[in-house]
Amino acid sequence: MKKLNSEFKTAFISEAGAALTNNDYFAFVELDNYACYVIADGITDLAQSESAQKAVESIILHFGQQPSLARRSLRACLQKANRDLLETNGREVLKASITVIVTDYEVMRYASAGNTRLRLYRDGTLNTKSKDMSLSQDLVEKDEITPNVLSRHDERHNLYTYLGQEKDFRPFLSGKLKLMNGDIAVLYTRGIWENLEEADLDDIFSETTDDPQEPLDNAEDMLLSKQVPDLDNYTMAAIFVNKVFTDPNRDRRRKRIIKIIIIALIVMIIVGIIAYILYSRHRDKVDEMNLRTDNTIACIQDNNYIRAQEEVKKALQQAENLKDKEKIAQINNYLRLIESIIAADDAYYNKKFDDAYQGYQTALERSRYADKLGETYVSRRIVSTEDNLTVADFINLGDKVMEQGDLVKAEVYYLRAKAFAAKIHTAEGKVQAQTALDKVYEAKQKQKEEQEKKDKQKLMDDISDLITQGDTLSQFGDLDMAEQKYLAARSLASANYDADGKKEAMAALDKLDQARGKIAAAAQKAAEKHAAEYMAAAALVGQGDAAFANADYTGAAASYHAALAQYTVLSDTAQSAIVSSKLQNVAVKQKELEQQRAAAVTAVTQAAGLYAEKEYTAAKQMYLKAQQLYLALGNQAKADELKTILEEIDADAAIMATLPQ
Repeated sequence: MKKLNSEFKTAFISEAGAALTNNDYFAFVELDNYACYVIADGITDLAQSESAQKAVESIILHFGQQPSLARRSLRACLQKANRDLLETNGREVLKASITVIVTDYEVMRYASAGNTRLRLYRDGTLNTKSKDMSLSQDLVEKDEITPNVLSRHDERHNLYTYLGQEKDFRPFLSGKLKLMNGDIAVLYTRGIWENLEEADLDDIFSETTDDPQEPLDNAEDMLLSKQVPDLDNYTMAAIFVNKVFTDPNRDRRRKRIIKIIIIALIVMIIVGIIAYILYSRHRDKVDEMNLRTDNTIACIQDNNYIRAQEEVKKALQQAENLKDKEKIAQINNYLRLIESIIAADDAYYNKKFDDAYQGYQTALERSRYADKLGETYVSRRIVSTEDNLTVADFINLGDKVMEQGDLVKAEVYYLRAKAFAAKIHTAEGKVQAQTALDKVYEAKQKQKEEQEKKDKQKLMDDISDLITQGDTLSQFGDLDMAEQKYLAARSLASANYDADGKKEAMAALDKLDQARGKIAAAAQKAAEKHAAEYMAAAALVGQGDAAFANADYTGAAASYHAALAQYTVLSDTAQSAIVSSKLQNVAVKQKELEQQRAAAVTAVTQAAGLYAEKEYTAAKQMYLKAQQLYLALGNQAKADELKTILEEIDADAAIMATLPQ
């Protein structure tokens, strides 16, 4: 119906140019309500390629299956055509630049992928033109090259989107363009735009008749007149919109739509008024509920929980009427907090501090769910309750340790109780603590009196014990220790002002002085005897040292043994150890002499054997060795005897030397 009541004329030219075959393609389909115009330029190095034809046929086929001007439908059509080219099996990979125009004879939309181009003229003037999807076009956009250089730039065929692309296929889709009578849409491939300037095309289409073939022929004549060597395939199509479809029912539809809109507006206004009235009433209830809630919060902040309870109950009733679940939950949290604080306050004022403490802890926990309202008040109450509990706890602790007899700790606990009672200004606690302290002080006084009595008796016993110990030590002759005991008894009596004890200790000291005089005389006599015995032992040691120095080890040993016996009697372990060490040295020397004597005897025996065998030289050496040993032993007689033998050996050796061998 739309096609019959509109006039769209289409013409095109498409030639191979200097090439053997034409790889461009143009086709279109005009349906009753929609039309589709497609131009494609094959991207190939082959002399003959089906890329452009396949691309155009695929798009027209998919458009015919679901004709539409919707952007989504047009994109889907291009995606399907792209997939068709990719899935085609053949000796080449199919790729093409493409531009598509779809229209419902009133408006149009175009899509492009690559560098085929579109120009839309209105009233002889360029109205819309497409843009290439090439690197050169990007450089133009960035003002790095000028538009007039585009047709000759090296990167004009370096495309980032084209039909037959494996990844990132993103064609350009225009918005809807309203058509007007006399519009001209022109599609053309690179064979045209590489060789004809845009200004030339604008001049050709600025003044035309209603026949689309005429400007196409003029464009071809201008192209051929340039005599371009190696002219590429070129294709150009012109769609003349001589008459746009006008919908006869449009005015009726508009009137009907306007009427519907007016009715809808009236209904909406009525509904809006009703809604506004309902909303206003609802808003009033909400405002009243919020006001009650705010009053509740203000009362809590002022610690006026009785008034807060009244306000929160009214707010809760309004929230339930409004069925505001969130507000009901919030207000219930406030109510539970208020009720727990009131209950805890009642227990506090009735001196039930354990119940009050538990109540305030519950309130503090509920405060977490009630925006922490009343937290400061509850915390202060908890501290005050803890102080009251602390007074009672300290008094109880004091009572327990007092039962155990520890009056010092009891006094400390009662004093702490009194201090806490003063801190929290509770007269009852102060009275209880003071009464407990009075009991402690009475018990302390009684304990002190008993302790003084015990201390006095203990003092007497201690003085008596010290004097008794001194008497015992004096009897066993340890007068110094006895004196220390008596002096200690006197000091103890003096320090404690015990005159009787001091007198008894002085008498014991006088008695000790008399005994010490007798003992001193006996000790002097014993000391003189002891000194004489020491001198005798020292003389024996001196004799032994002299004998040892003269190598008289036998005499030295006798003297040392006598001295050791004397020191042993004197119980002088130090001197005994020294003499024992000297005896050990004598034994070592004696052993060395025995070894030398044995060595001398052995040497003499060996020398005699050698002499008997007439080994005069060896015998002489051995006798000389023996002679040295006897001299070392101090045996001069034996050394002289060996000297005589040595002379005999020399005589025998001389005789032996004169005898013929």
